[in-house]
Amino acid sequence: MTISYAQQFEDVMLWRALKDVGKGAYIDIGANDPVIDSVSMLFYENGWRGMHVEPMPDCAAKLREARPDEDVLEVAVGSGVEELTLYSFEGTGLTTAVEEHARSHQENGREAELIKVPCLPLSEIFEQFNRRHIHWLKVDVEGMEKAVLESWGKHPARPWIVIVESTEPLSSEPAFEAWEGELTKRNYDFVYFDGLNRFYLHSHHSELEGAFLTPPNYFDRFVLSEHSPFSGFVAGKWNDARKTAERLEHKLEHLQAHHQSVDEARLHLERHVAAIESQLTASQDQLTNERISWTASLEDLQSKFDAKEAALEDLQSRFEAKTAAAEALGTNLQALSQQLALSEQRVASLQHELDNWRAEAFAYRDQSREIFNSASWKLSAPIRWAGSGARGAVELMKAMLRPVIDGSLKLARANPWIKRPILAAANLVPPVRSKIDHFVSIRAPERPPNSVIRTEAWKIAPDSRQVAEWNTLLNSGKSDRSTIN
Repeated sequence: MTISYAQQFEDVMLWRALKDVGKGAYIDIGANDPVIDSVSMLFYENGWRGMHVEPMPDCAAKLREARPDEDVLEVAVGSGVEELTLYSFEGTGLTTAVEEHARSHQENGREAELIKVPCLPLSEIFEQFNRRHIHWLKVDVEGMEKAVLESWGKHPARPWIVIVESTEPLSSEPAFEAWEGELTKRNYDFVYFDGLNRFYLHSHHSELEGAFLTPPNYFDRFVLSEHSPFSGFVAGKWNDARKTAERLEHKLEHLQAHHQSVDEARLHLERHVAAIESQLTASQDQLTNERISWTASLEDLQSKFDAKEAALEDLQSRFEAKTAAAEALGTNLQALSQQLALSEQRVASLQHELDNWRAEAFAYRDQSREIFNSASWKLSAPIRWAGSGARGAVELMKAMLRPVIDGSLKLARANPWIKRPILAAANLVPPVRSKIDHFVSIRAPERPPNSVIRTEAWKIAPDSRQVAEWNTLLNSGKSDRSTIN
């Protein structure tokens, strides 16, 4: 089935005349788009190759991309100039060098952009194409047709069929009288008009004239492309269906990708489950071995625990005994603390008494020194010497009486009933009673060991000289003053 891409079925008419040629050649001047409203696309799909002339950069780029095996010239066609200024109307096929046509398009609300492009004559394009046979030539240059055909010059190339847009831009008004002579003088005959284009057949190929007797019809066996203006409704449906198909295809691709990812995830999970099962088996074996080991360890720990518990009970008993002993010790310690407090009070009292005695002794010593150093003491020395003899006699008597008194005291201790008569007799002589009391005090028996106040516990170190002086005074009553000095 043949697909028609051209705007006015130009490709259908040309294909009807040239389909038996095989792989022919063509030149499309003002090619514009490689598919939309293209006269050459039907031929390209059937193996034909040719040259495209398109001055617009974006359209030329599309042609090069879609037809990499064809020649694309990004130039304008004319004679007498090397560069041509064009009015470009983006997104349309209305690009022109005719200022009048450009102004008309601008008045209809279209914006124009001025661009400058190289310009070649048609003779140069024939020369560059360099084919023996050019089966058709199309000229669609928006009002510049005369300039294009005039640039043909004397070049001998004669395309079999020439198609030229022959009305004013965007109008059905004829505009072919100005340039048709350029074709008729080169032996071209008018054979067909489709309402927009005029078809001219060279006299050398007049056998093809029958192909242009009727317009395109059912017997040409063609269908319209989706871009054809005659298939707008169908094209809309087709576009909707195509977009739906694209969405479904995209969704299918997404589902396939998702299905693939699910399969990959399933395989990954299966491998993961297998690995987990393997680890679980190993863990179960390890757990069994550890359970056996733990059982043995638990039994050993139980036996150790029993032994420790027995030891703990024994320790508890001992602790309770120690606690009781500690409580008793605490009670004793409290009692001792009380005794110590009393002892400290007693020591403080005795220390106070000792300090008083020491002060009195120092006073006596100072007084004695004053006396010994006085003139009266020195003058009375003879009298003292005489008294010394008397005192010696007294001391002798004391020495003789001391054993008697000592024995009497022992007798009194052994027989308490005799103590009272002895003391009654001594009271009659106060000096004797004083001696007895003094003798008793220095001969007093040692205090019992359990006494609260113990002599050995006193931390008092009296002056040995003072002790000696006091002993002398206590024993003698009246000391030898010269000895003390």
